[in-house]
Amino acid sequence: MLDVIRAVEGDAYLQRCLYDVGSCSKSCMGHCAINEAMGKVQDQLINQLEKVNFKTLAQREQLIESESLPYLQAQ
Repeated sequence: MLDVIRAVEGDAYLQRCLYDVGSCSKSCMGHCAINEAMGKVQDQLINQLEKVNFKTLAQREQLIESESLPYLQAQ
């Protein structure tokens, strides 16, 4: 999924300072606790998105739909 997001949106960052250290209003140039924390979250997000594939998503969607069908038919 990460490849598709990058193809459509480009690289996505949670915080501007992760790609533009000069953008920080504190002028810390990317050396602060928030930058460190957001960098870790960014890495985790990328790792999770790399694991997602469309085959698995499609299979999961079919399962969700089949579980929802009896509920929807009862209404």
